[in-house]
Amino acid sequence: MPKPKENTLINELKYISRCPSIGRDATEHATQRHYVLQKGLQQMLH
Repeated sequence: MPKPKENTLINELKYISRCPSIGRDATEHATQRHYVLQKGLQQMLH
């Protein structure tokens, strides 16, 4: 079973890939979420 923290990251990934970017704001929002997600993954792996 994945840890709760991993689960949240997986859900974030699913959200990002599922959410179509409409306009610049949506793109920036998705990029920001992606950045936060990557930071979280890096912290988990180190």
